[in-house]
Amino acid sequence: MTISVRHLTVRLFGAGRDTLSDITLEVGQGERVLLLGPSGSGKSTLLQTLSGGLQSMGSAEISGVVTVANTGLLVQNPEDATVADTIFRDVAFGAESAGMPTLSIANLVESALDAVGLAAETGLSPARQPQSLSGGELQRVCLAGLLTLGPRVLLLDEPTSALDADSAGAVRSAIAEYLSATDATAVISEHRFTPWLAAVDRVVVLNQRGELIANGPHDEVFAKHGEELRSLGLWLPEFETAEARSLGVSEVKQAGKAGRIIAVVGPSGSGKSTRLNLEVEEFLAAGNQSTQLGWLPQNPAHVMGRTHVLELVSQTCQRSFRDAQDALHLVGLDDYEMAHPTELSGGEQRRVALAIALLEARPRIWLDEPTVGLDLNAWRSVVNAIEQTKAKGSIITIATHDPQLIAFADEVVEIRHSPSVAAMPESVREHPFSPLAGILASVLLMVAAFLFASLKAAMVALGAELALAVFALVVSPKLRAAVSAHSGLILPTVLGVASVGFSNWLLSSQHLLEPALLLATRTAFFGLPSMLMAAEVSTSWLGDQLGQTLRLSPRPVVAAMVGLNRAKLLRNNWQTQARIRKVFGTAKRGLSEIGSLTVLSLIAATRGAQTTALAMENRGFDLRDSSGKLVRRTWAEQARWGKLDAALLSLSLLVGVLGVLWR
Repeated sequence: MTISVRHLTVRLFGAGRDTLSDITLEVGQGERVLLLGPSGSGKSTLLQTLSGGLQSMGSAEISGVVTVANTGLLVQNPEDATVADTIFRDVAFGAESAGMPTLSIANLVESALDAVGLAAETGLSPARQPQSLSGGELQRVCLAGLLTLGPRVLLLDEPTSALDADSAGAVRSAIAEYLSATDATAVISEHRFTPWLAAVDRVVVLNQRGELIANGPHDEVFAKHGEELRSLGLWLPEFETAEARSLGVSEVKQAGKAGRIIAVVGPSGSGKSTRLNLEVEEFLAAGNQSTQLGWLPQNPAHVMGRTHVLELVSQTCQRSFRDAQDALHLVGLDDYEMAHPTELSGGEQRRVALAIALLEARPRIWLDEPTVGLDLNAWRSVVNAIEQTKAKGSIITIATHDPQLIAFADEVVEIRHSPSVAAMPESVREHPFSPLAGILASVLLMVAAFLFASLKAAMVALGAELALAVFALVVSPKLRAAVSAHSGLILPTVLGVASVGFSNWLLSSQHLLEPALLLATRTAFFGLPSMLMAAEVSTSWLGDQLGQTLRLSPRPVVAAMVGLNRAKLLRNNWQTQARIRKVFGTAKRGLSEIGSLTVLSLIAATRGAQTTALAMENRGFDLRDSSGKLVRRTWAEQARWGKLDAALLSLSLLVGVLGVLWR
């Protein structure tokens, strides 16, 4: 058997009950199994356990025996599952882990992106940053990364839930072709599962208590357990094709001023989320108060806090527990008041965030994909909540690709083209200097700066450095582009240099000006160029140089580069948390707000790091051969050391020596 599970029971640390209870399951080589169950039934937990990721993270109490070989897991939330700074390197990660030849990796990446509907003809450059993509595009990039590794067992958690119909069809076709070509085994979890039925051999169903209640061909399971599956809220084929109004959404009469529902639709990556975020910011910029709007972000995990659900809703909205209870009741989460957000499934987290957005029926509300990852019962609760909020006069703008939710819209706005996004240069090799050259030059400048004997020597060296910088900017368009992209760093650095000089003058016993100016000049000499060079660091390129040029051990290098890439995303976490606090009216002023944003950003980074670690492991980071030895890792691109790198080091040494020798 490819997959063998015996009496598996899982309880997440801090949870009040078992997430999975006494699961016994076998899946043969080449079988395709559809894993079904309501929101919160433990489907994601089972897939993570099959992948071995849950065991390695040590975040649950696990009993039973699980035997699975060579898995690849596609996690539900792709935002934290990226492991590199470009699409190309992210997709290539699995092939590198498997030790594939460098010359063949580029073709593998191209084929994988083409298979998931992200071929070069779509206009998606492999040099773009994954963070510039939509959630649906990110999911397909992560799937492409799994395909390059060639796993024998595919574990797919909601692979098409965030996609429009055409993109979802392309992904299903890509998976079917891969399974057919490799005879791999697949376990697929999906709420809207009808399109998968023709491609699978059987279905496995979990109930709300994480118990396995059905296992067999779908027609037999649906015939035998139909009523029970309907009560659990499974999207049976009869519901997938039903009229929206027949799915149990109550007719709600308008109370007072009539509200509206505006559906923003379009293919994955067309810019629906970007449009909603811009409208929220414009609404606040126009002078409207945060109490006048509600907002559900695309990733509800950003709204989750460190306390139980009831207190989270109460604190975020600054309302009483009673108000928070009413909001949770509206979205069908009465039984989850004392649960911790980390215990919740993705769909349950989305409903908590929706409860916050809909609380008190504010005049303007923006909802990003409110029905993704929901069973039918939860879908009914959400749509009923939206309809009731509309009836109270709210204007609700919804980004969605759910046709049955769109049926309730009063107006449909279609977006066909992708938004303008800040993409990386066509290749990370377009940067004028390599990361290693920038680091070594910064070290040279710093050492030289502290050897300057006088203010005059420091000023001469700084003047020579600035003259060379101006000359380089004139003759190098690449350097001008790099400096322009990070020009916002110049003013803070200059202010930092001035602060160093002023504080040393102020705090010195005799208030001597020359020593303070010398220290400020030294700082400017290495600080400004170092800041600009550090801003240009490509983590993948730096990893190539450390692993190939300096021949450091590849796995520690790769782990460090992934960590550095995550650290660079702290700014994104900061901006997201700042927007959330501004929208919910919890933002403060001064150091208190900086402290709050710092803590929240670090929490988000820590939470995301667990998903990243799981993604790395499922893309072969610790892949071993038949003898148990780690596979020798390869590199998707050859490290290079260009003429400009040598020139940078030579000029850094020249101006440093000039300052040291000047008398």
